[in-house]
This record gives sequence, C-alpha cells and structure tokens, in this order.
Amino acid sequence: MVTRAPALVAALFFSRVHPRSARGPGRSWRDPAVRLSLLVLVLVLPLAGALSACEGNSLFGEPRVRADTVSLAAPTSATTLPTAIDLVPAGLGGPLEAFPETPADADRYDFTVRQVGGQLVLRPFVPLGGGGGAEIGRSTRDFDLLRKAPRSSADYGEEAVPLVLNGTYIMRSRPWSNGYQRCQTYAKAKVTALDVAAQTVSLAVVLNENCDDERLAD
Repeated sequence: MVTRAPALVAALFFSRVHPRSARGPGRSWRDPAVRLSLLVLVLVLPLAGALSACEGNSLFGEPRVRADTVSLAAPTSATTLPTAIDLVPAGLGGPLEAFPETPADADRYDFTVRQVGGQLVLRPFVPLGGGGGAEIGRSTRDFDLLRKAPRSSADYGEEAVPLVLNGTYIMRSRPWSNGYQRCQTYAKAKVTALDVAAQTVSLAVVLNENCDDERLAD
C-alpha cells in the first residue's frame, strides 16, 4: 500500500482543484485554498515517494531477514580471522566481518572480540566522547524463539559482554543513514563455538536488512 502513497496524495490534491460537483467548474488556481493545497503537495509528495522507496521502515513492507555465520578471533590470537562484526554494510548486503585493526575498518565496525580477564568478550564500538555507538545485550530468550529484538535502550548497553557457549545476544548497530532517515540495524547472535585458549569464537547471526526494523523473523 505504501507504493501507492504518491498517487493517492496527487489524487487528493486534484480532487480539491477540480471537485466533481454539480455546482460548476473546479476552483481557480488563484484561490488561496488551492495554493495552500499545492504547497502541501510539493512538501508531502517527495516524502511519500521517499517512504515508498525506503524498504527500511518497520511500519511498511516485509522484514528482510538475513542469516549468516561468522568466525572471529581476538586481535592477539595467532589466527588471521576477522576480529569484528559490522552490521551496517551487512544490512546493505555487504560483508559481516570487519578488521578494525586496519586503516580501512578502523571506525567501521559494531562489535569486536577481545580477551579480558581470561574470557572472550564482544565490545561495542563507541565513538570518542561516547554516545552514538553500537549497543549489545544478553538475552534470556531461546535464540530460535527470539523473533523480534527489543527497542528499549534499557535492554542494551555500550559495555563489553562476556561470550558464553550457546549464549544469545541482542545487537543494535551504530547509527547510519539510508538517505531518508536515521537508521540502526537490529540483530541477534548465538555463540556456536568458543575456544578461549585459541581466542576464537563462532557466531550464528540473524539481522534485519531494513532500516530500524527490529523484526528478526519472516
């Protein structure tokens, strides 16, 4: 129905300019009410078109759910595995893995693996000064039954969370823009393999490629 929004707005406007009435011809273009309608049309029609083109609005359309698996390692490990997850390009159909130790990915990731106090953790990206970064939380829900990520900020934090085998985590990416609005990518992850000694972890990840859409199931 959203794809019809521009046509509906235009139809509404022209019905005001040329009302189908037995009282005579349509209203003059010089009529102040008609001019106001034209102004509204100019302002609203591009917005309606934007909503039509924007697949990333959780109020419209179907969720675009992507399931993937990724193997990560702490940067101090002896492997060449990626060390971070980047939900933003993943939400745009790009790779899920990132290497924040390289100049190209230095500030372009959401969660990185680190070894802290003898355990592996996922640490969200937080820009200098704080705020506007990625967020993560531990979920008590079964991974397969978690069909929607929570939207409340109380369920997320910017602190690193310990990785536990079979543990379920909820994720929210750092903000990004789709050209029309501010977005965040919602995701869930499950630890499917964990080797603290080797500093490696494998995750099953499900994310919604839509903008700001918390649904994680079709």
